[in-house]
Amino acid sequence: MAASPPQVNREWSGAQEISLSLDVVAAARTHLEFLSVVHANYKLFEEPALNRAIESSSSRLLPPLDCEWIWHCHRLNPIQYAEDCQRLFGKIVDAPCLEKSENALQQSMVAWTSSFPDEPYELDLSGEEKISLTRPSYSGRSSGISYNLADAVLRQKKFYYQVSGPHYVDENFLRAAVARYKAFLHLVVRHTSAASVFLVPTYDIDLIWHTHQLHPMSYSSDLTRLFGRIFEHDDTDSNRDPGGKLDKGFAKTLSLWESLYDLPYEKAGCMYRGEPPAAISGTIAYDPTKLASLSCRTKVSLKARNTIQVRLSVRGSKGLPQDGSVSFVFSMLKQTSFELHSKKREGSSPRNVVSSMTPELSTEGLVITARQKGMFTSKTLGRLVIPWKNLSDSETQSLGGWFPMQDTKKDREVSVLVYISATPPVTANYLLRSVRVRDTGEDGATRSSFSSQGVWITRTVFDHANKECFVIRCRYKREGGKRLADADKVVNVHRTYKGSHSVDGEVLGSARQLERPSKDSRRWSLLDDAIVLVVEKDASDKQWNTRPGMSLNMEIKSEDCPIALLPGRHLEFSVPGSSDQMEACFVTMVRFTSDAPQGKATALINWRSGGMEIDPNEDVLLVLLFSATISMSVSDILGKGIPPWAKPRALEEDQDHWGAVKIDHDGLGGEIYSWYNDGFSYVGGCGISAGGGCGGGGCGGGASS
Repeated sequence: MAASPPQVNREWSGAQEISLSLDVVAAARTHLEFLSVVHANYKLFEEPALNRAIESSSSRLLPPLDCEWIWHCHRLNPIQYAEDCQRLFGKIVDAPCLEKSENALQQSMVAWTSSFPDEPYELDLSGEEKISLTRPSYSGRSSGISYNLADAVLRQKKFYYQVSGPHYVDENFLRAAVARYKAFLHLVVRHTSAASVFLVPTYDIDLIWHTHQLHPMSYSSDLTRLFGRIFEHDDTDSNRDPGGKLDKGFAKTLSLWESLYDLPYEKAGCMYRGEPPAAISGTIAYDPTKLASLSCRTKVSLKARNTIQVRLSVRGSKGLPQDGSVSFVFSMLKQTSFELHSKKREGSSPRNVVSSMTPELSTEGLVITARQKGMFTSKTLGRLVIPWKNLSDSETQSLGGWFPMQDTKKDREVSVLVYISATPPVTANYLLRSVRVRDTGEDGATRSSFSSQGVWITRTVFDHANKECFVIRCRYKREGGKRLADADKVVNVHRTYKGSHSVDGEVLGSARQLERPSKDSRRWSLLDDAIVLVVEKDASDKQWNTRPGMSLNMEIKSEDCPIALLPGRHLEFSVPGSSDQMEACFVTMVRFTSDAPQGKATALINWRSGGMEIDPNEDVLLVLLFSATISMSVSDILGKGIPPWAKPRALEEDQDHWGAVKIDHDGLGGEIYSWYNDGFSYVGGCGISAGGGCGGGGCGGGASS
């Protein structure tokens, strides 16, 4: 039986009648755009740029970026902001003008120059000039603001990471977030009599709450009409330890919400993601003023991969044995044989089973099966199907309540208490895996056996749907097994070819080995000398081959995105607490772009297994060449003629949709595999966990009612 959207209850309908004097969806998009600009200018979080911005943040004209950022953080404490404004200006100062016309900009620059003749209006945040606060007209001024703005900025530094997922700019997601924000306000109204209730928002609600506060006049009038006062936003508590204020507040909020609305409070894509990944240090030098955005760089067409995030909680059951013999099995409706058994969390009552996963949209839905384990066999007691469409059709992309299961024996009524939510679909990274086929000769024909006749290691590259998309050929010796000179070692990437006896696809790109610098290093020219890659052994590291040293020389244009190759997983691909063994054989490709001058991870390579995860805007051909040349180099330095990943593997025609599901770290237990371990499966994450519910959404944000 398929789960359908439940009837909207009276409390929810009442919450949606709350009116806001602001187009919050449009304002939230502008808010996110502004945060992305601020984080691209990362020096705004550092001294002395931060101090300079605080000193001049009382300007009432169109502010420069640094001052606008401080103004932004000030408004996120609405009560303190109102008090400071009344003291300084005799009224609440509204948000800065978003229409940055030439006239408004010119007036602001003239006024700025008059007040600060020795200080530039636009602060150079590129790092090229030294920022100073020692000029006589500037140093020692008091802003008259009692709020600790420096601490506020540091608290907000981590907020954008929590709301920077691609689904946050989706209009349906933002509309659902506004509906949940209204429900959050209504929840406060319904519990104003409760003493010391600290309500903690999830991040979708907190984004809308922040957006509302950034328009002080609207926020003041709307909240005064609703509560009779300005509603405080307390973001000073960031302790997420069990039993702490955030943890208890979130648990209380969840309980009140689900009792009132019978809808899940925890929401996919809106939970705490963990700490932002550490920035990269000590990488290549570049001119930050000439960085470009990462527009589409791939020259080949691949099938798009669309995913959603799903958060599932199974709280209880009716009509099933309660003796512990029953477990829930989760699988996808289409495309994959993925199956995961539930595992109850200790001390998680009443949330017996909680899971976060990222399936492909093509899986069409989730199947929950109740199974009873016997001494030798197990039997199915009930089955519930939840199509993704039912989630997307609901107002908040979520379902909650008791759902009847289809009983296979039809001799009982079985139902489960389920809370489930999903994000809108987004375009996800490509997943590729390369599998060795029979070696080929100089004529391109495959050999009947793995004898000395094969002179080209030949691998077929499959996409996430198990479709052939490329062929990689690596020449490593001559016919008859004769040694090959360095200059004759070549890697070619072909279009996929049909048939099993020859390679007839065109060559899309090549790499050729150059004269080796030393016995412990190899040099490759990629894409007609556009890039030179050096792979070398670290003599001080006995396990260097799991984390080889790599350096790049590339022709950097006046506007470009420089590249770095780093051993291990970094930035978007980092896994907190990962051991050295778990990081072995990974290489992260990092681009330095105008919106991410400190680096953006655009590809993750496992050069041993042949698995790759690639940003849709990255050059897929370049990643394939990096993977093959790194693997060839390490193998050659070790003195092995065939790279570790070259071990032959049989292909199965009916292999399922191998990249269909990723289980996040707070999953259900059981044995977990990753694509980067065997090149095939994709159950298990290579990114940061979506996080548990402890402290839930907060960004440190909370509400006292």
